[in-house]
Amino acid sequence: MSLAKAIGGIPRWHWDALCGTKGKLWAKKTAAAIAEQKQICGRCPVRQKCADAVAAMSKGGPDLVMAGLTRDERLDGDLVFAERQCNNCTQVKRLSEFPRRARDNGRSMRCKDCTNAAHREQNDARKTRGEKTR
Repeated sequence: MSLAKAIGGIPRWHWDALCGTKGKLWAKKTAAAIAEQKQICGRCPVRQKCADAVAAMSKGGPDLVMAGLTRDERLDGDLVFAERQCNNCTQVKRLSEFPRRARDNGRSMRCKDCTNAAHREQNDARKTRGEKTR
């Protein structure tokens, strides 16, 4: 996804941003690329303007490193201490322990541990029936 498509046009201040000519780097999602992206953001002269622009976006903005943070870090930043009770195991856990829902950008009501266990059970049931697993 291009930056212009992600944020709906390139603002004037972006021409002074250090990431302005590094589109190929920002397309990469590897840990090394993300670390390099964050390092570039840390030295950027327009980082505050970028942070203000991201704060004005709904649902944490695009899935890009912006203002030195990944989308998950931006979303979880305000929710570090938020908790939710799992509908399956009834344990109270940090919100980041619940998987994201793709359809509305929210969080599941079942924790990651319970979700993974349910998927393992489904795969085991398919194996016993002789079906192919994903």
